[in-house]
Amino acid sequence: MQFLNFYYGKRYLRKKIAILTENGFEEIELTSPKKVLEEAGAIVYIVSPQKEKVKAWDHDHWSIELAVDVHLPDANPENYDALLIPGGVINPDKSLFNLQHIYFTPCHEHHVE
Repeated sequence: MQFLNFYYGKRYLRKKIAILTENGFEEIELTSPKKVLEEAGAIVYIVSPQKEKVKAWDHDHWSIELAVDVHLPDANPENYDALLIPGGVINPDKSLFNLQHIYFTPCHEHHVE
């Protein structure tokens, strides 16, 4: 935490970050950046077309479930300062065919300053 405060300063303090995901995200590609952002002072929300929980994939098997903070149909992209889309194989493939996912992303063309 001390390193993050030195490196990021107040850059992420109280910034709202949307993690847009679907079942099948690679566990470490969501949990690691989420932890770092929260330690740097960001407020992180998991946004998903799933209503209550999303399920992670870990290499070759299903893994943890995480609570969904905001159901995608109720999410307004203008309420967030930045967008993170975790990788994996299943998550991006499912997202490509979800119009709500696609319409949510154009507002986040810039990095957090």
